[in-house]
Amino acid sequence: MREARLSPLGGSWISVELGRSLLFVNMAAWRLESDTDFLAACEDDREQMGRMITELDGRRLESVEVSRHLDLTLTFEGLRLLLFACTGPDGDDEHWSLQLATGETLFAGPGDSWTLAQSQ
Repeated sequence: MREARLSPLGGSWISVELGRSLLFVNMAAWRLESDTDFLAACEDDREQMGRMITELDGRRLESVEVSRHLDLTLTFEGLRLLLFACTGPDGDDEHWSLQLATGETLFAGPGDSWTLAQSQ
């Protein structure tokens, strides 16, 4: 894992570098936690979100779990990033996407659907 950042465009969008892949969180609620502490969530103050999401920097990704409803749990050394799929105002937004090192992008959503497409 290289780094995680809050989007400079506003809101609670985040990006997380995962080796040669890149995760973008769009229409998903998220929470960052340890075994003992609740660190930050998507509705927190932007300064708090931005500061706490960088706690992922340099941590090794240990596991990935995707639910049938496209909720995503990434477990890093000592921390977990949980993503909860949400329906956007138009109902046709992706919850999150993952740009793969292969040149493909996995789009999770809308709803329970997912698409694998060649990156542009």
